[in-house]
Parts: sequence; C-alpha cells; structure tokens
Amino acid sequence: MIATRFGASAPARLYASTTDTFDGDLDFIAVEYALNGEAVTLTVAEKICAARILTERGLPSREVAARVGSARETVAGWKANGWQQKGRAPERSAA
Repeated sequence: MIATRFGASAPARLYASTTDTFDGDLDFIAVEYALNGEAVTLTVAEKICAARILTERGLPSREVAARVGSARETVAGWKANGWQQKGRAPERSAA
C-alpha cells in the first residue's frame, strides 16, 4: 500500500497541454511522461517539445537531456536552432 502523510504535498506534476492530448505528430501524453521523468519512447518532435518546456522551466541541461533521451549537445543544437529539428541540406540539381 502506498501512503501519503496527511498534509504532505506531492511534487508538482508538469503538463504539456491543459486540454489537448495530441497535436499533429505530438502526443502530449507521451511528452507529459517525459516532463515528469517517467519512461517513455518519444518521436524527435516530442523530444524537442519536451526539451523546450523543461528548459523554459529552468532545469539543468543534463536533466533535460536525460528526461528526453538525447545528448546534451543535441538539446543545445535544438535550442540554438529555435527549437527546430536541423534540416537537411537542399538537394542540388544536376544542371
């Protein structure tokens, strides 16, 4: 049995959205699990969303990277790129 002492407060849970559970390719429930340090498999878009929210909350880069399952350098790259996934170089035409 799990018990909580009366008057003890649980750590505040972080939420990705207040009303939506998904938006396009973002599963906000999966993002919410990552925000709260729970094991989850995320797409790249979900990792970027979670990393942005955690960074805005002031978490250290090491903690952000651990929660989203990416390297600190990758998270820093997303932040430097305006929270966008780095795009591929345009293909050159054979002219």
